[in-house]
Amino acid sequence: MRNCWSAGCFCRCCGLCLYPAVEYGEREIDIKYGTASSQAGNPAKVASIGLGFGAKEYWFTEIYLKQVRSGNTEVTLAEWENKFQLTETGNIRLILALSSKRKPR
Repeated sequence: MRNCWSAGCFCRCCGLCLYPAVEYGEREIDIKYGTASSQAGNPAKVASIGLGFGAKEYWFTEIYLKQVRSGNTEVTLAEWENKFQLTETGNIRLILALSSKRKPR
């Protein structure tokens, strides 16, 4: 996957943008839906809903529920994402952050 810089955020060219700034008290609802077909012609559908919250001045946490359907197979997943801002917003030109995701096995 190719990476690029765009509009003040680090983006993967699949459309996922990672904004390093954390805002205390921020609330987020994220809803996504998509379809694709493989070379074998099996259509796949993916839907997800995420709820996020700026728990501290430096920490944003978000949990996703995802459902993937491909042919006769259906999988439901949960994903937990945490973002930690390592520098203060506005003090320097670069905002450093650490983002981690946890997917249950």
